[in-house]
Amino acid sequence: MKIIPIKHSFIQQSLKTQHVSMPQSCEDRSNTCYLRLCSFKGQDLVSNSIRNAIDEMLKYPKDIKYRKELMKNAGLNPREFYKIRSIIGTQEIESMMKSFNDDETPYSTGKDYENVISCKMRANLHIHTVASDGAMTPDELLEKASSYADRVAQNNPSAKDMPFTIAITDHDTTESSKEVIKLIAQNPDKYKNLRVILGVEMTTYNNIALDIVKNPVNTHVLVYGIDPNEPTFDKFISSTKDKKFVIQQKMIDKANSLYEQEYGQKEFFSVKQAKDYFPPLNKGLLGVYNYISAYLDTKHNLENVVLKEGNLTKLLIDNNLPTSSDELLSDMKEFYYPLTYNNKALKLKDALPKYLSKKTDVDEETIKNMYSKALNSSVISFDDKLKIGLEEYKRTVVPKYDYVPDFKDLYNALRDQENTFIGLAHPLEPVKKMQNIDDRFTFLNDFYNEFKENCKEKAKFSEVYYQSYPANTREFQVEDETVEFFDDISNEYELYKTGSQDTHRTNIFKRYY
Repeated sequence: MKIIPIKHSFIQQSLKTQHVSMPQSCEDRSNTCYLRLCSFKGQDLVSNSIRNAIDEMLKYPKDIKYRKELMKNAGLNPREFYKIRSIIGTQEIESMMKSFNDDETPYSTGKDYENVISCKMRANLHIHTVASDGAMTPDELLEKASSYADRVAQNNPSAKDMPFTIAITDHDTTESSKEVIKLIAQNPDKYKNLRVILGVEMTTYNNIALDIVKNPVNTHVLVYGIDPNEPTFDKFISSTKDKKFVIQQKMIDKANSLYEQEYGQKEFFSVKQAKDYFPPLNKGLLGVYNYISAYLDTKHNLENVVLKEGNLTKLLIDNNLPTSSDELLSDMKEFYYPLTYNNKALKLKDALPKYLSKKTDVDEETIKNMYSKALNSSVISFDDKLKIGLEEYKRTVVPKYDYVPDFKDLYNALRDQENTFIGLAHPLEPVKKMQNIDDRFTFLNDFYNEFKENCKEKAKFSEVYYQSYPANTREFQVEDETVEFFDDISNEYELYKTGSQDTHRTNIFKRYY
């Protein structure tokens, strides 16, 4: 379907432009400054590697101050800031963004990895680790990234000016960024060809185009150049986690109340069991509603479908398998959350066949059919009132946007980090399911407007070159009119166009592989 964008004049009239001037040019690097920087701990002579690091850092003097603060707040010696030369601040980040602004190539693997093979890919600015919903530890990520960065430096003469850069952007947590500071400081020479951005991907909810979507919308934003140990922001991160734990408990309490009314069973559900069912709940990060909802639906169906269907119950008994919903949840744990599956717990209709086919001699397809028939059988007394009560509760009783920060909250939390940048993560995500084309562009207009108005001078970029949109979204992403829209709105708000793979697994060049 071809997309007809809203006229450019509409953008001009509807957007509340706030022009932000670009930073001034770097300060003059005098010989006096150079000698002062070289005199660490009274030493007038330093190694060549340190001299090279200093020469590079002097191009971005504001980032030197940033590194000193990182070292100090991490409990390290700020006079040894040169050890974390690989970590870059917003002055160098902006230089990179400016270089890549009008070219998607540095953010793309290319067809059949051609840009990786040729070392033309230079940045993945959206990577998750085990601290949230990724699969790599911080040291594993640094190992893979530095290996490619070394290859870029060796095979491409221009690599010194455009080295390979990664951004650590876990969901709503900065634990891996804290660890990376110490890892790099311990072995700076190992990462000399790599550039690292300390960041976070924050879940926010904002009032955007309410005439179209009615309620606040889930809008992820990326923050670059953070100090993860800075007290104000560290407290903000902790408070967002605490609020997610409150949501968990409220949902479980309400579900138990409904269940007791209908079945007479007290404390049927528990937060502890939900966390065991889906381990990411232990982190108090994103997806609380979906994870808790999946747990409630799963245990309810085990109790009222699987354990009340004769053939399935007989299969359990004949093979000495658990015959209570609590025991089944525990025994089936590994089948709900296989590491290779998109960071989400499998639904019971998929997990049960995998579990029983491994534990018995019955194949997956047969079990899937048995469960499907049981679920739809009139013999099964499936309480509609309970289902409706839970669904209504999940939608309205604990609205997510009452517990999740908005753009303004995030901006205020960064008040003591004057040089951080904020950007929109995968900006097409909120509109990919919108059927009306004009609604998409109207929403995006307001989306960018609210972002710029509330994040002010920190609003610096958006992931226009995001590489991991689903195929159906990618189709209208690459339409000429949509590309033109993002070009215009980025120019209007002086936002850089960035890109990423949004990596969640162990391949730094892909999302889920």
